[in-house]
Amino acid sequence: MSRKKKKSILTLAIISAIIVIGYIGGAVQYWRQFLPGTYINDIEVSNLTVIGAEREIGNDAGGYILTIFDEEGRKDEIKGSDFNLVYDMGNKIKELKKRQNPLLWFIHLFRNKDYTVEFDYTYNKDQLENRLNGLDIFTNHPDIAPVDARLSDENGSYEILPEENGQTIDREKVKSEVMDAINTQKTQVHLSDYMQVLEPKVKSDDLELVNEAERLNELMDIRITYEFGSQSRVLDGSTIKDWVTVDDSGNIEVDRSQVLTYVQGLASDFNTVGEERQFQTTDGRNITIEGGDYGWVINKEKETDALMDLIKNRQTVTREPIYEATAATHDGQDTGNPDTYVEIDFTNQRLYYYLNGRLELESPIVSGKMGVWPTRSGVFAMTFKANDYYMPEYNVDVDYFIGFYTDVGLHDASWRSLEEFGGTTYQYDGSHGCINMPKDKVEEIYKTISKEAIFFCYY
Repeated sequence: MSRKKKKSILTLAIISAIIVIGYIGGAVQYWRQFLPGTYINDIEVSNLTVIGAEREIGNDAGGYILTIFDEEGRKDEIKGSDFNLVYDMGNKIKELKKRQNPLLWFIHLFRNKDYTVEFDYTYNKDQLENRLNGLDIFTNHPDIAPVDARLSDENGSYEILPEENGQTIDREKVKSEVMDAINTQKTQVHLSDYMQVLEPKVKSDDLELVNEAERLNELMDIRITYEFGSQSRVLDGSTIKDWVTVDDSGNIEVDRSQVLTYVQGLASDFNTVGEERQFQTTDGRNITIEGGDYGWVINKEKETDALMDLIKNRQTVTREPIYEATAATHDGQDTGNPDTYVEIDFTNQRLYYYLNGRLELESPIVSGKMGVWPTRSGVFAMTFKANDYYMPEYNVDVDYFIGFYTDVGLHDASWRSLEEFGGTTYQYDGSHGCINMPKDKVEEIYKTISKEAIFFCYY
């Protein structure tokens, strides 16, 4: 054998011995230590003993960081120190080490092995709950309540606005996924399917809603026009709709209080009793007379009932309201230009009776006693007339009585002399409020006056 060949054999033997010794050394080493490339829950424990690995994983609990990604790529972090996380590994690391074959250690020099181990753990429950509730995923996705399909009348008729879904986060699902990640010491978790759709209770095709829209649209077609001379006031469905409810059978219930409020508004705008009126006296003066009971007065109760019936029957009409008192005209001064009226001047104690546009009669009078029963000034409507009239309040019979305000009227006064009429008698010996007149004068008025006559009374 040549010397060169002997040298080669020796070199090969030395190399083989080194490999064997190295292999045996590695096997001995990894009998106690984790193989190269070993990861437990993403934590490298290569070349560490069981105790070392437990220490490494345990030390990592406080510095543990879990990054949470939502479906839109936004992220948030939870740290083990946030909730005092401590792992209880028990024998799980030791059992994992037993599963490794130290004789195959050389294979692991070229590949990594990641083990997932679920550890028991302890933590501060309140701290973790607070941290979970503070996750950005909850604040970035506020709860949105569902919106039921509903009616709208913005365009002059009732339309159904479609329902809108709401949303909420399935907090328990999010917390469960986060807890699973913490349990296995994952460093990342991608949340998905955590949004819950909240469906509304009432949808666009709800039959009750559809029927209600149809019934209310019938009300929108109602148009009631009130006429006041040349003026008018229109009441239509846009107002009426707020006064009514319609049941499933299409029956209308009308809120009487709201109808009454509307009628009261008409009365406030168009009643004329007590208003100031301009008047030209017989002696040519232009004066203002205020008060009295003459004028337009809407009967609010009866008109409310009538209007409710019109609405219930879905009627469109043009009408005048029901009055309890009327006047000559709605246009301008409500007395119009009367051609038959009675003018009473209390200061001068004179009465003037105009018939068909001309002065028919002038008479002295005695009116109510000043300071005690003064006759009221104002514009009044004639109420009635009677002959052989008995006045029970005073136990007096008169031949003629022409009433124009409650129990006040014109009448003869046989107990007075002609000299008492006119002048100042009313200041110290006036009547109880009526207008005392000579019999022949009141008789003449009585024969021709009608209920259309207006009384203008002033001081």
